[in-house]
Amino acid sequence: MVEEASKRTYAETKRAIQRLKAQQLSVKKVQAEIEQNYENVYKEKRESLLSLKHNIRQALLRNLTQKKSSTAGSAYSTKSRQRQMYLESAAATQVSHEQVMRYLVQYREALKERETKTTKAAQYVRLAQRHTSSALSLQQSGGSGATRRPKRHHGDPRHHEPNPLLLPRKYAKAAEDAGAREVGSGQDLAKLDAKRMKAIEILKKSSRVTPWAVDPDSFTQPQVVCGKKYTGESTFLSRPRIISFRDFELDQTYVKEVELTNVSWTINRFKRIVVDEHLEDIVTVKYDFPGLLSAGMTCNLTITFAPKELRDLKGSITILAETGPVALPFECTTKKAETSVSCETVSLPAVMIGETSTAQMEISNLGAIPVTWDLTVLEILEVDPVTGQTTNALYNGAGEGGSDEAEGIITGLGLSFTNIGKIPEYSRGKNKFAYSPSKDGKFVVLANYIFKTKTEDYMSPVPLRIECQAQSLPLSATDAVVDFKCCKHKSTYQSTMKVNNSGKTALKCCIVQRPELKPYVEFLPDIGYCQAGCGFTFTISFTPTEEIEKDCERWIDKETGVLEVPFKVHAPAQPTPVGFVLRARLTSSDLIFEPEVLDFGRCVAGMPTGLKLRVTNRGILPARLAMRSSKYGKEGSLLSQTKRGGGGKDGDASGAAAAVVTFNPNDGFNTILPNGSVDLTVCFRGTSESAHSFEVLCFALGETGQPCKFSIPCRAEVVHIPLEFSTFHLPLPPTAYKPGSISQGSVILRNSSGLSSCDYQFKPPSPDLTFSPLVGSIPPKGTCRVVVKFEPCPPEPSGQPEQGGDGQDEAAEDAPQAEDGAPRPSPSEVINKLRSLWSPCVVRHEGELSLVHLNVQTYVVEPNLKLTAPGMKARGSGIRELSFGTVAIGERHTATLRLSAARFEEGEEIPVSLSLLDHRGDFQVLNAVRPIAEARDCVIHLCFAPRETREYFEKLTLSTKFESIRVNLVGEGVLPSMSLVEGQSPIDLGFVVPRDIKENTFSLKYVSKCPVRYRLCVEEENFSSSFGPSVFSCHPSSGIVESEGELDVSVRFKPHFTHGSHMKARVVVKCQEDELGSVRVEGRCLAAGIHLQYPQGKALSGEDDFTGSLRSCVAAAEDGETAQAAAAEPLSLRFDDPVRLGEAKEEHFEVVNTGSASGEFSFEPSSDDIVQERWQISPAKGTVAAGGSARISVQVTMPEDISPEFVAYFGLESWIEGHWKCSITSGGKTTTTSFESKCLVKPERAAAEQEEDT
Repeated sequence: MVEEASKRTYAETKRAIQRLKAQQLSVKKVQAEIEQNYENVYKEKRESLLSLKHNIRQALLRNLTQKKSSTAGSAYSTKSRQRQMYLESAAATQVSHEQVMRYLVQYREALKERETKTTKAAQYVRLAQRHTSSALSLQQSGGSGATRRPKRHHGDPRHHEPNPLLLPRKYAKAAEDAGAREVGSGQDLAKLDAKRMKAIEILKKSSRVTPWAVDPDSFTQPQVVCGKKYTGESTFLSRPRIISFRDFELDQTYVKEVELTNVSWTINRFKRIVVDEHLEDIVTVKYDFPGLLSAGMTCNLTITFAPKELRDLKGSITILAETGPVALPFECTTKKAETSVSCETVSLPAVMIGETSTAQMEISNLGAIPVTWDLTVLEILEVDPVTGQTTNALYNGAGEGGSDEAEGIITGLGLSFTNIGKIPEYSRGKNKFAYSPSKDGKFVVLANYIFKTKTEDYMSPVPLRIECQAQSLPLSATDAVVDFKCCKHKSTYQSTMKVNNSGKTALKCCIVQRPELKPYVEFLPDIGYCQAGCGFTFTISFTPTEEIEKDCERWIDKETGVLEVPFKVHAPAQPTPVGFVLRARLTSSDLIFEPEVLDFGRCVAGMPTGLKLRVTNRGILPARLAMRSSKYGKEGSLLSQTKRGGGGKDGDASGAAAAVVTFNPNDGFNTILPNGSVDLTVCFRGTSESAHSFEVLCFALGETGQPCKFSIPCRAEVVHIPLEFSTFHLPLPPTAYKPGSISQGSVILRNSSGLSSCDYQFKPPSPDLTFSPLVGSIPPKGTCRVVVKFEPCPPEPSGQPEQGGDGQDEAAEDAPQAEDGAPRPSPSEVINKLRSLWSPCVVRHEGELSLVHLNVQTYVVEPNLKLTAPGMKARGSGIRELSFGTVAIGERHTATLRLSAARFEEGEEIPVSLSLLDHRGDFQVLNAVRPIAEARDCVIHLCFAPRETREYFEKLTLSTKFESIRVNLVGEGVLPSMSLVEGQSPIDLGFVVPRDIKENTFSLKYVSKCPVRYRLCVEEENFSSSFGPSVFSCHPSSGIVESEGELDVSVRFKPHFTHGSHMKARVVVKCQEDELGSVRVEGRCLAAGIHLQYPQGKALSGEDDFTGSLRSCVAAAEDGETAQAAAAEPLSLRFDDPVRLGEAKEEHFEVVNTGSASGEFSFEPSSDDIVQERWQISPAKGTVAAGGSARISVQVTMPEDISPEFVAYFGLESWIEGHWKCSITSGGKTTTTSFESKCLVKPERAAAEQEEDT
């Protein structure tokens, strides 16, 4: 925009100068026009401005010589106007002050040169005038025509006769012309002298140039008074010192008066005021030129400020004085918030606990926008009062919790202040801080004042530090909590509470008793005197009962049962009492026995009968139990024989004493954890048939040593049955704790009765123990062998539920359940421990039931062998299963088993043996099996190579001396199946030029379950590329298909030579040398040029004339020979389907451009007969871009009513032909050939018309 304006104004100025030359206007008018357009002219270039000034001076000089200099002096008579014009022009072009000064210096030199030339011109004019006057005077005096030379005075230059040869050419010619005209005109000499004198005066005036009008530096000079140079900072002082406009708004105008004072030592003046470039559009300075100002005199400036955008600006207004430029600072600021705080640290006076200290601070807003402030806490630190170092961080703003957590901590410290406030514009506010501590210590709160405005302008936060310190009380408690821990009901507990006096005088102190705790809590003594610097101890006695839970319900936590009661120690001389908390967790001392009565029922004489007794501890303290019978002891000892045996049927002591009661485990000595239970087995064995009634005593010992006694009533009836056990104690060998590890033993049952049979049923006490048979019937005098199996480790969960589900269900059905449904014990409870299991057996003889117990003992050890393999999983029965998955027939998969041992003896090797596999070799072991050593594992390599389509299953057993592991080998053989997706053949890859590439894809469908390897082969049909790279290639050409689905294969067509017809090939898909299918592909390689072809994908017949003509048709080839050959052969298109009367048929072909330049095509009818009118070709002309194609449509339309010119009019079939002239241009070459189309016309009408007629 600036350049266009500069050019426009420069043209206007040039036209003004041309008008001056043409119309010979006055210089004053020209100068006015130049000054009017001078600002725009200066914007273009300073060089053009100098050139313009030079032209003006030349015009002035020409007008001077042509006696029109009367008005020329007025344009340059005032040098101040000239200087102002330059400064205004510089301001309009937005150049810097230094550039203006530099240009003025250059212009001063130009003016000096002009003055020199003007002075010389005036001198020559005067000389010419003198010479002309002498010649005229001689002529008027009647001389003979000879020119008399004036008398020459030596040494006087005024009498020097000018030599025209020494004059400059333009001045000499001007003088000669002026003299000739004056001599020739014969005008009056006085009139001529008056005009010459006026021109000389104008010339003298135009040469008066003041120094400051040309160069500001020439106007600047140091001020020296009385020989002393003025060295002050500035000779003019402004009031105000800084010209500022605060809080300005748009579309407003602001005016300010500035007073300038001459602070120099003598008279001073200034000539110009310059505003900085970025302030010129918005700041205007108006003043009355004061002239000379004496020292101390003042003058006023009017500053007008009209803002155009909201942003802060700074600059200066420069005054050019005689002593140098004076810069007046200028600034303008928008409305903003200016916030500040009176202090950044608030220190609250140190106070004692219970007192309050306050402090306040002031928040100021000196801006024009109201603000809201928010005091955000960043950190709360606990500081050591002595060292001042941070000992603990109570709150950190980086963590979670936010302001609520900080507010809670500050409130707990006793500090309060205002968090949120608002300050209007130009006002102040106060924030008061109060500190009422509840505990001693020194704390520092680090916070930030966050200021916000309505416009959400960013304002930097102001940090604040709050310091507060609380002094401790003289009387304090040693322990804030007196914890009695767990307390049982009806027991007495004692503890102490000590207070210390850090003051200098003795203090009276007492503990205030709470009424609801008076029956349970006692303080001894209730009043005491704590001496200065000493302590005093109170004794607290606590005796809880069951009623305390009702009386002190509000102090007891319902979830945990913890009693917490606050107490206070009062001291009259201390304002704040000392608090402490009495804490105790109440628990019951009762034990629960299940069942409450032990009824052994009918017991077989001489056989042990046991019942389970579960003891539960309801308290939260462990209980130590000791069990014993009130009447019978262990085997071989009688607690009471005669006195306690009188209750028997026989009345003798021996019958009553013949019984033994035992407790398992640990002979009745056990420990019960809080809220825990222990299962005990109480065994009773009687030797005589009688009824027994006794009690089992349980003694519970607590931590205080006060025992609690509990009794469980028991009864039993001893009978005789004919069933005999080979043993009641069955030991089993050690059993490894791993799935599938089983140890077993057997018990022989014998029926001694010869008349009736005996029935039995075992009830396994644990899922680890199984009996086979579990239930049975023994005939008279018969025996039965019962196998007892112990499996300590439960089967691992199956990795494949769908395959291992049946085995799990069977295992669940066969696995015995415990009598009370107890779960299996954890591994830590059984490994490396003795397991003693009492299994009850119910015996029925002659309709009466009796109970017998069998004790099974074994030792559970850690397993030594470990079998690992990738992909191996465990079934529900603990048997390992290694699946090879689905494998194609002819392929084989391998797997590796690694057998290791955890423990070895020194120098020991563990031999490993394998079971035999199937002889057909579907599963095979590939290596020799070596023993397990301390630094070597046993590695077994297996392979699976199926030969048939079916599922395979084999069992492999790995055996050592102490353990054996069974592995099931499974796999499936499948026949791979891969096929082509239908509807993909043939694939037309179109037309390319030699060494160009085109690609297309086809899909292979894979339906097998296993990975299969495939290979793609290309078989060429009508061409051969044996001496070069293959024309057709597939990517990927081979590979492995991992899963079911479709595989996309890319077919690439890259010919290296042209071919007369389509290149055809067959892509064969092979899998293991079996052909699964094939895809036909074809493409054509054409020379670079424009060709007429059928559309891609259209099936071409060998008898098609159009197809045959296209074999050699290169309509506009890039080489001339091919184009000439193509022009000789016409193009023919034959319709595949005939056309009937009343219908239209359409065929398509393409114009393909395989060249590097775009081409044009056109089709013009060869004739205008009625037959040609039936044909239409669209588009008739067009452009084909390089590498592109255009689709051409040829349509024939046969009306229902035809004229006799058509053979079909007579009911005969005939061919109708259309002829066009085809012109194709490419690369500046044009190929012309004939194009014809043929279609068979049948005289029958269209089928739709026939149906309408029907």
